[in-house]
Amino acid sequence: MSKEKLNKKQLKFCREWLKSHNAYDAAIKAGYSKSYAKNATIQILEQRGIQEYINKRTSKIEKQEDSEVDAVLTNIYRIASGKEITGRSKTVDNLADEVISDKTYTKSAPQKEQIAAAELWMKIKGQFKNDNAEIEKAKAKKLNAEAKIAEARAKAIENTGEDTETLLTGYLKELQKGVTEDGT
Repeated sequence: MSKEKLNKKQLKFCREWLKSHNAYDAAIKAGYSKSYAKNATIQILEQRGIQEYINKRTSKIEKQEDSEVDAVLTNIYRIASGKEITGRSKTVDNLADEVISDKTYTKSAPQKEQIAAAELWMKIKGQFKNDNAEIEKAKAKKLNAEAKIAEARAKAIENTGEDTETLLTGYLKELQKGVTEDGT
Protein backbone atom coordinates (compact mmCIF):
# COMPACT_ATOMS: atom_id res chain seq x y z
CA MET A 1 0.00 0.00 0.00
CA SER A 2 1.63 3.22 -1.12
CA LYS A 3 1.24 6.27 1.03
CA GLU A 4 0.28 9.40 -0.82
CA LYS A 5 1.31 12.64 0.85
CA LEU A 6 -1.67 14.89 1.56
CA ASN A 7 -1.56 18.62 1.08
CA LYS A 8 -2.88 20.97 3.81
CA LYS A 9 -6.32 21.25 2.21
CA GLN A 10 -6.73 17.48 1.94
CA LEU A 11 -5.54 16.98 5.51
CA LYS A 12 -7.99 19.62 6.76
CA PHE A 13 -10.76 17.92 4.75
CA CYS A 14 -9.97 14.56 6.38
CA ARG A 15 -9.99 16.00 9.88
CA GLU A 16 -13.26 17.85 9.32
CA TRP A 17 -14.88 14.81 7.71
CA LEU A 18 -13.83 12.62 10.66
CA LYS A 19 -15.55 15.09 13.01
CA SER A 20 -18.82 15.46 11.11
CA HIS A 21 -19.02 12.78 8.38
CA ASN A 22 -20.43 15.53 6.18
CA ALA A 23 -18.23 15.69 3.07
CA TYR A 24 -19.71 18.95 1.76
CA ASP A 25 -19.15 20.84 5.04
CA ALA A 26 -15.70 19.30 5.41
CA ALA A 27 -14.75 20.45 1.92
CA ILE A 28 -15.96 24.02 2.59
CA LYS A 29 -14.10 24.16 5.94
CA ALA A 30 -10.99 22.81 4.23
CA GLY A 31 -11.08 25.70 1.77
CA TYR A 32 -12.63 24.18 -1.34
CA SER A 33 -15.10 26.36 -3.26
CA LYS A 34 -18.81 25.69 -2.76
CA SER A 35 -19.29 24.58 -6.35
CA TYR A 36 -16.32 22.19 -6.19
CA ALA A 37 -17.49 20.89 -2.80
CA LYS A 38 -20.98 20.33 -4.17
CA ASN A 39 -19.79 18.35 -7.20
CA ALA A 40 -16.58 16.63 -6.11
CA THR A 41 -16.99 15.46 -2.51
CA ILE A 42 -17.30 11.80 -3.55
CA GLN A 43 -14.15 12.07 -5.67
CA ILE A 44 -12.30 13.70 -2.75
CA LEU A 45 -13.35 10.92 -0.39
CA GLU A 46 -12.32 8.24 -2.90
CA GLN A 47 -8.76 9.54 -3.30
CA ARG A 48 -6.28 6.91 -2.15
CA GLY A 49 -4.33 9.24 0.17
CA ILE A 50 -7.53 10.47 1.84
CA GLN A 51 -8.80 6.91 2.30
CA GLU A 52 -5.46 5.82 3.77
CA TYR A 53 -5.46 8.71 6.23
CA ILE A 54 -9.07 8.10 7.32
CA ASN A 55 -8.45 4.34 7.67
CA LYS A 56 -5.30 4.95 9.68
CA ARG A 57 -7.05 7.33 12.09
CA THR A 58 -10.14 5.17 12.57
CA SER A 59 -8.22 1.90 12.96
CA LYS A 60 -6.23 3.43 15.83
CA ILE A 61 -9.47 4.17 17.68
CA GLU A 62 -10.93 0.76 16.85
CA LYS A 63 -7.83 -0.99 18.24
CA GLN A 64 -7.95 1.14 21.38
CA GLU A 65 -11.66 0.44 21.88
CA ASP A 66 -11.16 -3.28 21.23
CA SER A 67 -8.46 -3.49 23.87
CA GLU A 68 -10.66 -1.61 26.38
CA VAL A 69 -13.58 -3.95 25.66
CA ASP A 70 -11.24 -6.95 26.02
CA ALA A 71 -10.05 -5.64 29.40
CA VAL A 72 -13.63 -5.19 30.64
CA LEU A 73 -14.70 -8.65 29.43
CA THR A 74 -11.59 -10.19 30.99
CA ASN A 75 -12.41 -8.58 34.34
CA ILE A 76 -16.02 -9.76 34.21
CA TYR A 77 -14.86 -13.30 33.46
CA ARG A 78 -12.17 -13.25 36.17
CA ILE A 79 -14.64 -12.00 38.78
CA ALA A 80 -17.28 -14.55 37.74
CA SER A 81 -14.82 -17.44 37.92
CA GLY A 82 -13.58 -16.43 41.38
CA LYS A 83 -10.05 -15.65 40.24
CA GLU A 84 -8.02 -13.06 42.08
CA ILE A 85 -8.36 -9.49 40.91
CA THR A 86 -6.22 -6.49 41.75
CA GLY A 87 -7.86 -3.46 43.28
CA ARG A 88 -6.78 -0.17 44.73
CA SER A 89 -8.04 1.71 47.75
CA LYS A 90 -7.08 5.34 48.26
CA THR A 91 -8.12 7.58 51.15
CA VAL A 92 -7.67 11.32 50.66
CA ASP A 93 -8.09 14.20 53.09
CA ASN A 94 -9.62 16.77 50.73
CA LEU A 95 -9.31 19.62 53.23
CA ALA A 96 -5.58 19.10 53.74
CA ASP A 97 -5.17 17.98 50.11
CA GLU A 98 -3.12 14.94 51.05
CA VAL A 99 -3.28 11.17 50.61
CA ILE A 100 -3.86 9.39 53.92
CA SER A 101 -3.52 5.84 52.59
CA ASP A 102 -3.00 4.23 49.21
CA LYS A 103 -3.28 0.43 49.14
CA THR A 104 -3.19 -2.08 46.32
CA TYR A 105 -4.65 -5.48 47.06
CA THR A 106 -5.20 -8.77 45.28
CA LYS A 107 -8.10 -11.00 46.25
CA SER A 108 -11.17 -12.78 44.92
CA ALA A 109 -14.33 -10.72 44.65
CA PRO A 110 -17.05 -11.34 47.25
CA GLN A 111 -19.47 -14.15 46.36
CA LYS A 112 -22.33 -11.72 45.64
CA GLU A 113 -20.17 -9.91 43.04
CA GLN A 114 -19.09 -13.24 41.56
CA ILE A 115 -22.72 -14.26 41.09
CA ALA A 116 -23.59 -10.90 39.52
CA ALA A 117 -20.58 -11.15 37.20
CA ALA A 118 -21.53 -14.72 36.23
CA GLU A 119 -25.08 -13.60 35.38
CA LEU A 120 -23.70 -10.70 33.33
CA TRP A 121 -21.26 -13.00 31.52
CA MET A 122 -24.06 -15.44 30.69
CA LYS A 123 -26.30 -12.59 29.48
CA ILE A 124 -23.50 -11.32 27.23
CA LYS A 125 -23.18 -14.82 25.76
CA GLY A 126 -26.97 -15.16 25.44
CA GLN A 127 -27.12 -18.11 27.84
CA PHE A 128 -29.06 -16.57 30.70
CA LYS A 129 -32.78 -15.97 31.10
CA ASN A 130 -34.19 -14.58 34.31
CA ASP A 131 -37.44 -16.54 34.60
CA ASN A 132 -38.98 -19.81 33.61
CA ALA A 133 -42.31 -20.17 31.75
CA GLU A 134 -44.41 -20.50 34.93
CA ILE A 135 -43.06 -17.27 36.36
CA GLU A 136 -43.69 -15.51 33.05
CA LYS A 137 -47.34 -16.76 33.08
CA ALA A 138 -47.79 -15.55 36.66
CA LYS A 139 -46.38 -12.14 35.74
CA ALA A 140 -48.75 -11.88 32.77
CA LYS A 141 -51.70 -12.87 34.97
CA LYS A 142 -50.76 -10.21 37.51
CA LEU A 143 -50.45 -7.56 34.81
CA ASN A 144 -53.89 -8.51 33.45
CA ALA A 145 -55.44 -8.20 36.90
CA GLU A 146 -53.77 -4.83 37.46
CA ALA A 147 -55.06 -3.63 34.08
CA LYS A 148 -58.62 -4.70 34.96
CA ILE A 149 -58.41 -2.88 38.29
CA ALA A 150 -57.11 0.26 36.58
CA GLU A 151 -59.95 0.05 34.05
CA ALA A 152 -62.54 -0.30 36.81
CA ARG A 153 -61.08 2.67 38.66
CA ALA A 154 -61.17 4.78 35.52
CA LYS A 155 -64.83 3.90 34.90
CA ALA A 156 -65.70 4.70 38.51
CA ILE A 157 -64.03 8.09 38.34
CA GLU A 158 -65.87 8.93 35.11
CA ASN A 159 -69.25 8.37 36.75
CA THR A 160 -69.90 11.53 38.78
CA GLY A 161 -73.43 10.58 39.87
CA GLU A 162 -72.26 8.34 42.72
CA ASP A 163 -69.62 8.41 45.40
CA THR A 164 -66.30 7.33 43.83
CA GLU A 165 -65.22 5.25 46.80
CA THR A 166 -68.49 3.32 46.78
CA LEU A 167 -68.19 2.69 43.05
CA LEU A 168 -64.60 1.51 43.38
CA THR A 169 -65.49 -0.89 46.15
CA GLY A 170 -68.30 -2.31 43.99
CA TYR A 171 -66.06 -2.69 40.94
CA LEU A 172 -63.32 -4.32 42.97
CA LYS A 173 -65.84 -6.81 44.39
CA GLU A 174 -67.02 -7.59 40.85
CA LEU A 175 -63.44 -8.05 39.71
CA GLN A 176 -62.73 -10.32 42.64
CA LYS A 177 -65.73 -12.47 41.73
CA GLY A 178 -64.55 -12.64 38.10
CA VAL A 179 -61.08 -13.66 39.17
CA THR A 180 -62.29 -16.49 41.38
CA GLU A 181 -64.80 -17.70 38.76
CA ASP A 182 -62.52 -17.90 35.72
CA GLY A 183 -59.14 -18.18 37.46
CA THR A 184 -57.63 -15.11 35.72
